[in-house]
Amino acid sequence: MALLGHTGFLFQTRPLTFNNNGKPSVALTLGSGSYIVSANYENIAVRNNILIGKYSSIAHEINFLIALNHNYKAVTTYPFQYHDMLKQLDENTAKKFSDAKFPEKNALKNPCQIIIGNDVWIGARATIMGGVTIGSGAVIGANSVVAKNIPPYAIAVGNPARVIKYRFDEETVKKFMAVKWWNWDLNKIYDNVPIMGDTEKFLDMHYKPELENTPYTKTGGVRRLNNIAQKAEKFFRLLQIFAHFSHSGKEL
Repeated sequence: MALLGHTGFLFQTRPLTFNNNGKPSVALTLGSGSYIVSANYENIAVRNNILIGKYSSIAHEINFLIALNHNYKAVTTYPFQYHDMLKQLDENTAKKFSDAKFPEKNALKNPCQIIIGNDVWIGARATIMGGVTIGSGAVIGANSVVAKNIPPYAIAVGNPARVIKYRFDEETVKKFMAVKWWNWDLNKIYDNVPIMGDTEKFLDMHYKPELENTPYTKTGGVRRLNNIAQKAEKFFRLLQIFAHFSHSGKEL
């Protein structure tokens, strides 16, 4: 299914829905200001969802491969649990086969969910796999294949995508994650656009130490960038739990 018509810079949350037996179901949610030039959403289903935060820029020909993951840690990578053969089994046997033989490696890593934070830039023809979380401020290079979580403000490229550097130093990332400018009202954002090219001036005006008392810093923060993925893991998990139940990009 192609995701088109989201190129406008609309400052509101926009759900993309599909017809589910006569009822609309949310397939993708775009936060305020975020846009997608064009994308392919493979395996659309009721349980699948892509959650995108605010002011994220997503280029053309993006591939969202959601709920198509294969468990390479099992005896076989073949997806028996989704096979039509289960329809031929009695209900109890089918449930046992599905639940017991192919457990998820990480119960909180939902292969039916993709979470993209705020102020994320994803280059053309990138592929995003199910279960991935891309942190706010991250940059994904064109043609990259993202199969694992990407930390906030990281720059990741390649197949598989690997973090090659960060947009800013550790202290600056910490301050941006505390300020969270994307949660400001639109008038305040517009008032600050003229200084957004000057990182130092922007943070001098808006960063205060007390802003660090946020859900992000309480659940890992940014202390050592070379180990940020592990330190932010709890934050990512909380986001996934939130997104699984909310289908909304408002609070990312």
